[in-house]
Amino acid sequence: MIKFLNSEKYLRVYTFLMKLLYENFSFLKNPFAILLFGLFFSFFIVLLNYDRIEKQVGGPSEKEMKQLDSLSIKARDLSRIDPQKSLALTLELLAKSQEYDYQKGLGNSYRLLALASVQARNFVLTKDYIQKAKEIYLDLGDDSGLADIENTNGSLNIYMGDTVKSIGPYRRAYEIYSQLNKYDRVRVAAFNLAFSYSAIPNLDSS
Repeated sequence: MIKFLNSEKYLRVYTFLMKLLYENFSFLKNPFAILLFGLFFSFFIVLLNYDRIEKQVGGPSEKEMKQLDSLSIKARDLSRIDPQKSLALTLELLAKSQEYDYQKGLGNSYRLLALASVQARNFVLTKDYIQKAKEIYLDLGDDSGLADIENTNGSLNIYMGDTVKSIGPYRRAYEIYSQLNKYDRVRVAAFNLAFSYSAIPNLDSS
């Protein structure tokens, strides 16, 4: 090895490599150039992995969010007509929302699961789903979602036979829907609120 290092052949190879590095990478002697090279290289790597990064870090695209929101609406519309189909769609929504870490989709999934579990008379699960959905909607500042989950909370109290206790959630839902000018939902909340008031003994009007 020592003999080779001292040989003329080694010196020629060493000289060639040093010349190659100097001619092609001499700009890297400049610290500013090194920084620019690093930024360019990082940008190149990000471009190569954009699709994977978008799914794992950036969340769903706008198109995928619309599809998930549409799936949520369809599951809600089927919740009373075809509970089994609604549950299947809800589980699909939950799985995709977890994959993309789509918080609104997760909140909607838990709300729909709360509707399904309250109809199945599994009130422990219902309370858990309501709490999970409420926390997500609060973090997102999603007032419409909060009103929906309050309405579901009121329904839970009705199913549990405590109609008077449903007044609070139904009132909160009614107030939020009114502020959002969601008149179709206001009518539903107003009916639910009037029904809950009717359970108060000796009530003259509701």
